Amino acid sequence: MPIKATVTSLEFDSLPEGTKSLYVKAGDQYKLDIAGGYLLDNDPAALLNAKNHEVEKRKAVEAELKSIKDKDEAEKQKLKFDAEEKARKAALENQDVAALHADLQKQIKQMQARHAKELDSQKAEIQRQQQLVKETKLNKVASDIATKISTTPSLLSPLVMQRLDVDELGNVIAMDKSGNINPSFTIDNLEKEFVDNNEYAPIIIGSKASGASGSTSSGSPVETMGKKWSDFSSEQLVQLRKENPSGYQELKATRDE
Repeated sequence: MPIKATVTSLEFDSLPEGTKSLYVKAGDQYKLDIAGGYLLDNDPAALLNAKNHEVEKRKAVEAELKSIKDKDEAEKQKLKFDAEEKARKAALENQDVAALHADLQKQIKQMQARHAKELDSQKAEIQRQQQLVKETKLNKVASDIATKISTTPSLLSPLVMQRLDVDELGNVIAMDKSGNINPSFTIDNLEKEFVDNNEYAPIIIGSKASGASGSTSSGSPVETMGKKWSDFSSEQLVQLRKENPSGYQELKATRDE
């Protein structure tokens, strides 16, 4: 279940103890204590803050796991010493050493089971944090693309986000129409694909017009003579479609060149 960015006092009281630690009190509500509230404010620095938070969280978890392992090792040594002492006394008193050994093995298994459960819980928390950072990155890039090329970013952004992924280095990358990762298919290619797709034409920036050439947002003309589709950025294509529809259509014919 997705975690809420803001919860009421009543909702906060019903959360598991582990989840409560992720929130800080803000007035009458509790806000998610990650990346300075970037989920609500779209702060450009939020991505870096989220990453730093993830790193600090991971370090804390790793330190805790080390502490658990050290504690478990100490408990093992103590149990071993106690067992040996019991065995020695049992031998002297002609007691059943086999029974003492079985009891020791039982205690060790119980300790290992507790340790495995704690370790699984920590791993799950790390994975949740990593997924949260990944979704935030994808949402930010998708929103930027939609705002750049669409008159209704809120409608286009989810569609763009479906075509994005994060690589092993944490960089946002685009997927082609087949959903595959292709090094030659860039974010700019994805923008152009949405601009050129007639299905999204009603919400793509542009309008019917005429003229010999288009112009950039700064007013400079976009020359199309002797150029092809791949020579233009998605921003230039959007502007050309708005200012010079006929030139835009001619340029489309060069997409596969």
